Amino acid sequence: MRPYLLSILLSLLCMAAASAKDVVRHFISPTPRMHCESCEKKIRRVLQFEKGMKDIQFDLEKNTILIVFDPAKTSLEKLATKLEKIGYEIEVTDESGRPLPKKEKN
Repeated sequence: MRPYLLSILLSLLCMAAASAKDVVRHFISPTPRMHCESCEKKIRRVLQFEKGMKDIQFDLEKNTILIVFDPAKTSLEKLATKLEKIGYEIEVTDESGRPLPKKEKN
C-alpha cells in the first residue's frame, strides 16, 4: 500500500512542478493610484477571466498588483491594453512598488 501512496504523491508533485513553471509573475503599479476596494474590484473584473490568468493579488497600501499568468495564453501587453480601456496605465515594479530599471536596447 505504501508504494502506491508514494507513487501518487510523486505524481502530484510532478504535476504541480510542471504547472508552476508555465506561469510568469509580475508586480505592476496602476496609474491613477488604487485607493479603495472599488478600484480593486474594477481591475479584478477586467483581468480575472482573461485567458491564462492564474492569480491576482492586490496591495492597496503599496499600490501594487501581483499578476500571475500563463505566457502561452496571454501577455503583459494584452493585460495592459485591457487596463487602459478602463482608464489605468501600468508600470512594472518590484514587490515594494518601486519601478524596475528600464532595459537598454543594443
